[in-house]
Amino acid sequence: MGKIWWVIVGIAGVVAAAFLAVFITVAIGVGTSASKLEDISLGDDTRGASPAESVWVNEDGVMAWRPMSSGEKVAAAIFTLGTALNSESVQGRQMLGADTASFVGLSRDYGIDKASVWYRGHRLEGADPASFRVAAHGWAVDDAHVWQGSAKVMDNPVPGAKLVGVSGNVYALGEQGYYRDKALPERPEGEVTPFCHSFYRMNGGLWAEAQRLADWGDGAFEMDCDSSVTTRAGVEDISANKGMLYADGAAVRLARLDGSVSEVARFDAPVAQAEKAGFSGEPLWLFQLDSGAVFLGKIAQSEEMQSLGTHPTLDMKAALERQGELWLGDALYFLRREKEWAPGAYADAVGEAEVIGRYVLSEGGVYSWGQRVAVPGGRALRVVYQDTLLVGPMCLSYGRYLTDVPMGLDDHGVLEACDVHRAPNFISYDGLRIGFRQDYRRLERNPDGNHEIRLGDVVIENEGDVERVLPERFVQSIRFMVTSEGRPFEAEVERPVPGDKGYVLPAGGTLSWPVQVQSPNPSPSLGYRLELKHLPERAEVLGDAPFAFARAYLDAP
Repeated sequence: MGKIWWVIVGIAGVVAAAFLAVFITVAIGVGTSASKLEDISLGDDTRGASPAESVWVNEDGVMAWRPMSSGEKVAAAIFTLGTALNSESVQGRQMLGADTASFVGLSRDYGIDKASVWYRGHRLEGADPASFRVAAHGWAVDDAHVWQGSAKVMDNPVPGAKLVGVSGNVYALGEQGYYRDKALPERPEGEVTPFCHSFYRMNGGLWAEAQRLADWGDGAFEMDCDSSVTTRAGVEDISANKGMLYADGAAVRLARLDGSVSEVARFDAPVAQAEKAGFSGEPLWLFQLDSGAVFLGKIAQSEEMQSLGTHPTLDMKAALERQGELWLGDALYFLRREKEWAPGAYADAVGEAEVIGRYVLSEGGVYSWGQRVAVPGGRALRVVYQDTLLVGPMCLSYGRYLTDVPMGLDDHGVLEACDVHRAPNFISYDGLRIGFRQDYRRLERNPDGNHEIRLGDVVIENEGDVERVLPERFVQSIRFMVTSEGRPFEAEVERPVPGDKGYVLPAGGTLSWPVQVQSPNPSPSLGYRLELKHLPERAEVLGDAPFAFARAYLDAP
């Protein structure tokens, strides 16, 4: 239990640290969102700005940088479980050696006195306080250097020129634009929108670092830029690894950091929106065009996409909210597994359907994770806490049939009787009680030197008040499987001989047969599992595949 607790604490700490990083970025950090050139300049002098006054504090003659208010510190302590409370990002620091009389805060991060420039409470070596000015997105300049944060980015080629920070990587110095220390062939004008890696939109084009890669049309948008994606279709490398997928008009293009841009898909109308629809070895994509037409498929010129009709008002995220399912209005499709994909066939139509808990109900039956688990045939349906489904008395948990439950049980009673995490020795099944009664004992040693060990009895009890006749096929389908240390172990099972009609069980009667094993070990460690195939009328509801219904370890004598 101690190890589990520390794992939980560790996970909570990681989550909290991530949250704190976002929190501190919002509180004191450098923004990276799109900015308009005319809006973000802080001017030639930002001395006395009110945000600066709130973080630079004279504490009895000693200057200090205090980035968080008392309330923000309390929030940081809560979100990080106290692990970051004493960090400099929360508490700040005193600035020993700063001149209080001449000190001026320029922003929440930068301040100057008559001899030094200070960044978040630290002296910024090599910076000139007399010519130091700040701009948006953490950029700053003096007559000798361009700075971002505490980093010296490059020498200043135009001392005295106005600095305008445009994004976290792009700025203008006088009439010249820069991507960090690289000169741009044109000055940034209007909005700059950062994407992933070093891609960004500027001046109507798509850029990577200081290179303009392509025009960026009206309505173009980033689709994917995930360094973990490795997508290949035949000889076509359409990976977003070290690149960016984006839609531009009727085309889908892949921009790579080497400066190349290639078209990887094309439609007959502009792409309005796109969303990943599944992820295995490579992703499926769901596209909606301006015309309302919807397509599903892989992004590859050689692969035909699946047409899903026209849906002018489609909420992409809602359509893909449930894993493995695609909802187009009330119409449901199940996404195929990757091994089942074929050109033009990536999802199977179910038709109109509705969600009931974690299940889906359609004319064809009840489904879970794309698999049909029941055909109700007019039987009453009831969902308990999302995951448990009653089809009449038949109880399914997480899509798997477990047992019958009495009608009229409340939700708690249903969960007690039908829990996928429990495997009782006996289940209720169509008026029968079926299971295994342990009677683990050594019998004798046979001439081969092995021990004859009795494990117990497979039992079928008639819980009804009328006679039951069980088909031979049903009784013969009950399998008792024994394992020893995870490996199959041969068991000796002798079922009773059926009568002419099958197996006749009077009201309250019992049918049973023993299970024995032979082992050189007199007390082997054994486990067992029972499975059977449904009665014909039950198979019409639940299918005729065998299902396991009891498993346990046997207690050695």
